[in-house]
Amino acid sequence: MQDYLVLLALAALSVAIAWAGLWRLGRLRQTWRRWAEGAGFLVLFLVAAVPTAAGFGNAALSAHYFSAPPSSGRILAVDGYRTHFFCIGKGSPTVVMEAGFGSDLDDWRLVQTAVSKVTTVCSYDRAGYGWSEARGGIRDADAVAKNLHALLRAAKIATPAVLVGHSMGGVYVRRYAALYPKDVAGMVLVDAATPLQEARLDPALNAFSERQIAQLRWMSYFGVFRLMGMCNSFMPGLTRAESEDMCRPALARTLKQEMSAFHASGLETVHDTLGDVPLLVLSHDNTKPILPASFGEERARRFEVLWDGMQEDLTRLSPQSRHVIVRGSGHNIQIERPEVLNRELMRFVEQIRRGERIAPGGTTAE
Repeated sequence: MQDYLVLLALAALSVAIAWAGLWRLGRLRQTWRRWAEGAGFLVLFLVAAVPTAAGFGNAALSAHYFSAPPSSGRILAVDGYRTHFFCIGKGSPTVVMEAGFGSDLDDWRLVQTAVSKVTTVCSYDRAGYGWSEARGGIRDADAVAKNLHALLRAAKIATPAVLVGHSMGGVYVRRYAALYPKDVAGMVLVDAATPLQEARLDPALNAFSERQIAQLRWMSYFGVFRLMGMCNSFMPGLTRAESEDMCRPALARTLKQEMSAFHASGLETVHDTLGDVPLLVLSHDNTKPILPASFGEERARRFEVLWDGMQEDLTRLSPQSRHVIVRGSGHNIQIERPEVLNRELMRFVEQIRRGERIAPGGTTAE
């Protein structure tokens, strides 16, 4: 309800303007004044009523979409909250995938389908994404890891499992490994964020992200994205479910929760290592910069140098590690070059299954 208080206020204002306009026009005798003031009241009414109608229409359509069962997976009750969980394939170790900031389980569709040919592969919508119910409180790495642990127990997933984390999801799976080391057979970090990276990377990036979240909130709040036809296809690479997710204002609150807790997540995770757990690190091609073009070429290059160094640092989390740079891919490797991730992940699973040690292979480009 709190997401729609402004819409309720605008609805009340629309009614007040309509009533005041009708009352005022009923008292006027001059035709020209009726036309002039009537036009003014109409403009005021439309200014209040159109965004109100668009906002409530968007809310109704979004609620209708997510009231239907998801096309894949099932809904589990975890700690009293609805959670969307999806597993396919057979065999062990099970692969469990954690999406990045702003993404749901559909991000893994191209990977999950391929890797399920060799083992069980599971993905899920984190709290507040897709069909998973939002949770209050601090959404830091501790909270996310504990929620995931409870989910795997509720779903009766055999452990130890291979954890795969993309972007911010990489911080979350690292925390999971620290809290539940016996549950982890291996880890794959896909262009993963690193703890406290905000202190090393471009300081303007956080402010940019906060502006993007605010813009997302109000554009979705008043149904602008739906009026533009973006709820079916928000941007290239997103599914209908992901696009619908981006069109509801509640998502902005989830993003704000996670962004606000990112520093706390870093403090919780910065000293965590993996011990002797096998580790595979994949990072994007630095000719495909993460920073938007508005930051300028020089800042983008500096960012990429720092990011490359931090990806190499990740390999030091375990003596059994390998680093692959995925040529031609930007930050979303699982969407832009899934064939490389699929091949490396299946090879990684087979090595763990056979009990082979992962020989440090330095950094290779694929």
